[in-house]
Amino acid sequence: MPRTLFLATKTTGQSSKTDELLEIAVCDEFRHPLLNSLIQPIHKTEWPHAQAIHGISPTDVEDAPTLEELRGPIRELVADCHVVLYNEGGDSPLLGEHRLLNGALWVECAMILWAEYKSEHRDGRLKWHKLVTAAEEAGHVWGKDVAQRALTDARAIVSVWDQLEFVDIKKRLASGELCVYLTVDWGRRECFWFPDMTGAELEEWWQSRRSLEAYCWYRDLPGDLILSTYHGAEGASCKARLYNEMGKRKKNYRAHLDLEPNCWLNTPDNKMIYHKGWYDDARVPSPLEQLSTEEKLAEFLEDARAETTDPRYLPYALQVAERALKRLSSG
Repeated sequence: MPRTLFLATKTTGQSSKTDELLEIAVCDEFRHPLLNSLIQPIHKTEWPHAQAIHGISPTDVEDAPTLEELRGPIRELVADCHVVLYNEGGDSPLLGEHRLLNGALWVECAMILWAEYKSEHRDGRLKWHKLVTAAEEAGHVWGKDVAQRALTDARAIVSVWDQLEFVDIKKRLASGELCVYLTVDWGRRECFWFPDMTGAELEEWWQSRRSLEAYCWYRDLPGDLILSTYHGAEGASCKARLYNEMGKRKKNYRAHLDLEPNCWLNTPDNKMIYHKGWYDDARVPSPLEQLSTEEKLAEFLEDARAETTDPRYLPYALQVAERALKRLSSG
């Protein structure tokens, strides 16, 4: 499934025709900044009203890169990703003028989705909500973030998106859609996995896998995957609380992804299912363990390439392989 990124900007004003971008930030679903840069405008020399709101002055951007200089890195970052904005109507024209998001798989506006979720109307139309209002209602913790800056906004959008996903998860669970409560030890992530399969199909799919290590970064699992929380996150989100409540019930499917052989699927009737390449605790020697270190590394990388459709995640395969080899050599 595509990666989801959260993008926010700061501008010289609200006109898509005459104003320019002053700052852009992109973060991932863990709120880690992937891009956070001031931008030197080409035509505007002052913006007192906007400056009073976000605090970015002409002096601040004197030595900043121009948008043209940032175009390549931005387009490379969002390529083949799902990009979430807040107030797409305000950001998109300025971004679209430079075709910055052309490579994204799709762009979505959280403000529209939040308005639909709240279903409040004004003069017969959906009522729009400011990002700060939506974020606070979603339980966002501002912490030490500087208010009204692009990165602060991008992180707040994550909280709004989390709440929207929480509502979607509850609807899907109520409809009876199959959900697997998945933990991924590589990064200690917990996820709601909707594999778009029946229970029998899921069990057959799991058993047919030659290896599951390539899924440790979970991007290529079939169906939809919604992150609940990750190790080191501050506080417990609404999704995390729901995960803890539902994931511990034995009547649900639960699964764990890690390095071999610590991958398993547990069925509602408490049956443990393992994949094709799994070996039990008796350490029955596998063909892999009879190979040299170099051959083992090549074998792991081959598995990762076979299971990973997105080449951007192949560098992680090396880390996974090295960790696995260390475990084998010490075991």
